[in-house]
Amino acid sequence: MKKFFDTEKKVKEILEKYPATRKDDWFLLMTYWHLHAPAGVNYVEYYHHPWKYNAPSYKNIERCRRKLQSKYPELKDESTADARFEETMKYEQYAING
Repeated sequence: MKKFFDTEKKVKEILEKYPATRKDDWFLLMTYWHLHAPAGVNYVEYYHHPWKYNAPSYKNIERCRRKLQSKYPELKDESTADARFEETMKYEQYAING
């Protein structure tokens, strides 16, 4: 669990310092890697083999962002949150109605 809490702390710092990362998970991911990847490691290598570097996966970073934005609404970009909600509703309707 320590690794998860460390990731959560780093993601929170990024969301606070770089508001653009609140809108785009890929931008958040690239910012995280830029700040925390070991020197000299290629992003592609880091993405495909995060466990080699004891790094969180893309999904873990995304989960941390969702958890933090739920806990700290000020870290949410409202227009992005609304768009994500609308897309979720469309998908649910598709899943129910076909």
